[in-house]
Amino acid sequence: MPVGSIFGHILLGSIGDPETDLARFAVLMEAKYMNALVLTASGLILTIVTGIALMFRRGMTPNKLRWMALKLGLVGLIALNGIFVLTPLTQ
Repeated sequence: MPVGSIFGHILLGSIGDPETDLARFAVLMEAKYMNALVLTASGLILTIVTGIALMFRRGMTPNKLRWMALKLGLVGLIALNGIFVLTPLTQ
């Protein structure tokens, strides 16, 4: 879901031109915002929750596995980037 929404985000950004039709551009920007919230954010949350559930179900802890700690740290950075950088850009 998060990766698939990137194509929609790029497509919606490329077909909108504020110089020709401002109303159409506003609708496209609202669609980009909804795309970011519905697909990207929910997909990222789903990925994080299922990853943590799988980790605990399999008995994997970041203390035992260094790659797991690195992965969780990177996922956290990606989530912060999505929340504080990417989502505000769509508004």
